[in-house]
Amino acid sequence: MATHFRKPVRTRGTPMPVLIGTVEGAIEAVLRLPNRVQERPHWSAAMDALYKAIDSSVAAEIETARQVLEAALAKDQWLH
Repeated sequence: MATHFRKPVRTRGTPMPVLIGTVEGAIEAVLRLPNRVQERPHWSAAMDALYKAIDSSVAAEIETARQVLEAALAKDQWLH
């Protein structure tokens, strides 16, 4: 069962999908990034938040994960 964000995350595309609608989709997208990118602190924080959201399935945790993901995307100028 997919864990949907309240609203999809829009990115600039490559290397990320243009739309990320679920926590699981976000995790898959981050895991496709090169290891050197995944190891950056903002991506580690995003993954921690995403995994926490999956573990809890609480709406507030899912929203926090979306916000942390957007912050990581913005840091690398990938957020639309």
